[in-house]
Amino acid sequence: MDGIARALYFWHHQGTRKLLGSLHVWPLFLPPTKHADALSMSGQMTRWLREDLARRPLHRLPGNALCYQVFEEDDLIVVNIVFADSQQACAIGALQS
Repeated sequence: MDGIARALYFWHHQGTRKLLGSLHVWPLFLPPTKHADALSMSGQMTRWLREDLARRPLHRLPGNALCYQVFEEDDLIVVNIVFADSQQACAIGALQS
């Protein structure tokens, strides 16, 4: 998912910007582990992703069942990914200056 998020960021900016910093990736289509912190964080990431999907435009790649959002907010870069119409993932990294 890390590589897909980086490629979508590059594609979104038409090859003019690369996402070079570290990313935290949440493949929300996988069941979370039984660790309490992971369950809590997965739930919070799912809520944030749903809010973003409701209030921001979703871009669809040509000829593909993959949709995405790329935005920068509060010194963060966010790449939300939706594929197969229901599988979701989120990648967040620090905005590099």
